[in-house]
Amino acid sequence: MNVMGTTFTGGLHLIFLSKSDGNYGFVERNSYSDGNEGGDRVRKILLAGVWQPWEHFDPPFMIGTEYRTTERYFGRPVYCKAINVGTMPTANTVKLVAHDISNIAQCIKCFANWGGVVTFPYRFTGVVTVDRTNISLDSGSIVGLPSADVMVCFYYTKTTD
Repeated sequence: MNVMGTTFTGGLHLIFLSKSDGNYGFVERNSYSDGNEGGDRVRKILLAGVWQPWEHFDPPFMIGTEYRTTERYFGRPVYCKAINVGTMPTANTVKLVAHDISNIAQCIKCFANWGGVVTFPYRFTGVVTVDRTNISLDSGSIVGLPSADVMVCFYYTKTTD
């Protein structure tokens, strides 16, 4: 199925189009899980005659994929991305991992999950932060950390919007 220049495959899709004239309107697509798309909701807005990019209501958070969300922060679109940054560094060290996202204006929120169980910050030490270039993992003074991977999810705006 091709909707507004994007092809969607498999599963069940519900499409809703609302257009007041040739300048303003929107199209929404709701999909129901077929194992590939994970059941997500996206929309595209017609603003002053120009169709904007697809935006996610509830991003499916596939690791390493950037999503433009329907949120706005001081008028700018908000993007999000989940990244596996590997294991925490040894005690009293900081590990930097490049997130490879260009044009970040501001990181709005960030959270991390370690081994599927622990959310950061952890036990008053262990901090995860995101700047315009890197994700920083600071183990603090924790000794003997398990070797589970850390998944970092962060929301940000871009200088290009």
